[in-house]
Amino acid sequence: MPNREVLYPQYVDWLSKLDDAGGPLKWITKQKHFPEHSGPNAARYWKQINEAVFRSERVQLAIEEEVIRRKCQRVEVEKEAHAILDKMGHKYSIWNVKGFGYVVTKVLRRLFRGIYVNEPAMKEILKLSGQYPVIFMPSHKTYMDFILISLICYEYDIELPAIAAGEDFAKMAFMGEVLRRSGAFFMRRSFGKDYLYWAIFSEYVQQHLVHNDRTIEFFVEGGRSRTGKSVSPKYGLIQAVLEPFLKGDVLDIILVPVAMNYDKILEEMLYAYELLGFPKPKETTSALLKARNVLNRDYGKCFVTFGKPISARDYFNGRIYRPLHNLDKTLTMEEKSEIRRLAHFIVKEQNANSILTVWPLACNLFESIDLSEVDFTIKLLKMPIDKETGRKNEGLNKEVMGLAVTRIAIDNYANSMLPFCAYEAIIAFLMSSRIVKNDELEKGFLFVLSLLNREIISVPGEEKNEFQKAMHRMRAANMISGKGDEVSKIDEWAWIAKLERLIRPYMKHFLIVINCLSGDNEKLAKLESTSKAISYVQQQMILLYEKDYSLLDLTYLSSDPIKNAIQTLIDRKILKNYQPHPPHPPQPQQPHPPHPQQHAYLQQVQQQVLQQVQHLKIPLSEKTEISRQTGNICNSSRACSNSSSRVCSNSIHIL
Repeated sequence: MPNREVLYPQYVDWLSKLDDAGGPLKWITKQKHFPEHSGPNAARYWKQINEAVFRSERVQLAIEEEVIRRKCQRVEVEKEAHAILDKMGHKYSIWNVKGFGYVVTKVLRRLFRGIYVNEPAMKEILKLSGQYPVIFMPSHKTYMDFILISLICYEYDIELPAIAAGEDFAKMAFMGEVLRRSGAFFMRRSFGKDYLYWAIFSEYVQQHLVHNDRTIEFFVEGGRSRTGKSVSPKYGLIQAVLEPFLKGDVLDIILVPVAMNYDKILEEMLYAYELLGFPKPKETTSALLKARNVLNRDYGKCFVTFGKPISARDYFNGRIYRPLHNLDKTLTMEEKSEIRRLAHFIVKEQNANSILTVWPLACNLFESIDLSEVDFTIKLLKMPIDKETGRKNEGLNKEVMGLAVTRIAIDNYANSMLPFCAYEAIIAFLMSSRIVKNDELEKGFLFVLSLLNREIISVPGEEKNEFQKAMHRMRAANMISGKGDEVSKIDEWAWIAKLERLIRPYMKHFLIVINCLSGDNEKLAKLESTSKAISYVQQQMILLYEKDYSLLDLTYLSSDPIKNAIQTLIDRKILKNYQPHPPHPPQPQQPHPPHPQQHAYLQQVQQQVLQQVQHLKIPLSEKTEISRQTGNICNSSRACSNSSSRVCSNSIHIL
């Protein structure tokens, strides 16, 4: 493909390598030469790893503490620890990898026109993998992500990674065992206060790193992004993998951010349904077999971009004093803060290495077009909405929902554009007038970024620097100019207006959420959880759409930005998780008292934050119309200031 080489000079089409090797069978059966590890440690068999984990000081101490806490025989806890290890650990076998890999490569050739990899980066990673523990940290958009990473590592003779996967996959008949023997190890979605499980899991991961048994792969975002953009990173696993370095057990750890970009993804319609409240299908082998129809579709190109390897030693140099752990093995608050900054930095690097193809750009163009017009030749596909689907939000207009599925699917692809110009889009959103004070612009930028911190992932402490860099880029592009402290927009090509459209929906989403949660007492009294609050907001949006569809787009029904807005309000202590009754004290004969379910009870939105949202440049007519149609109080400062809220055991009352 000479034309592809011109377009992507650093990238090699991995599918063409399959053809060069004589097809998938010859490619997967060729002899491999994985790097030999430096130092005395040689890669161990999976049984040896499990035994080393069980005999470790950390796990033995956790077992002893459980024996004391439960007042039971040690053999009972040891039996439980072995069961956890058996359920968690991989059973890696190169022969299983070859068999599974052959099937997968046959499938991938049918799905994609090309799978492009930046080959120079792989050669650098190969050199490092024999010297230091290597951790691959891909962005996560589809189940294909971890499969592609393993196959690409196989191509370049890099030790195949041990992959952190959700425990749901282990329950898949046949496929669960195939994944386990291909190097997947399985973890619970949440550990709670199960200290024995946490000790075993942490030790299991760290054993791989200290002995450099295998490379490791995990998703810093935790789960798949269903909206096409990055998700806020999770900190637990990255803290666990960095602990051996911070304690001096290894000289260095190499972190490799990987950007996964697809023209189209296999789960595109599934995600759209989930964002409308339909339950996520369980991971089962039968469901996988039923999805065979995907083999007849064209999913375009895929780009796998391995970023510059990050040395933990270089990154933390001057930020963390490692000799401190010679005396105290626990991580300090400062160290945990630095680890969190690193997690955000990795997400930033994933976005920086992303490839933007034509499809997201086309979807972004369609977002601003009214596809309901009779003279428009493309119509929205109305997806089926059945009663048997287990929809959480009963009673919603099925015709509207059917149209919303397609709209949300298009919007998810368009979201891929946001990381490329998010900061410039915020500035464009704030520049409603031609002349703005620079300090006011910066203040507004920081506020909006903090408000959308789950939509736009930034590195904590770098916000002001990002503002300055965004301003510089906009000046260089002749979008804005400035004299002294004043900033004015040039905008000859209306780029400011185009950028502003990327941020406006999120701010409007936020305002509508505030409106809906400041409304009818009787309805609010039934909001016992965050999921019910999301459903309630979606219902209010559909009512608004039915009265006047010009007020909001169907993409606003997506649950993800609604959930993010609610969580931001919880972080700002405007909403709160409320436990109506204290837990009952545990009975002596019950070593494991049940934990009462916590419900999210919503308090009235504080006037101060509401005014912060209102001072942004959202047209007054838009705010007024939303308020009038939904019957809320956002446009009346007097009504807000004169009202107060009281949280009862099962409801919210606005007085």
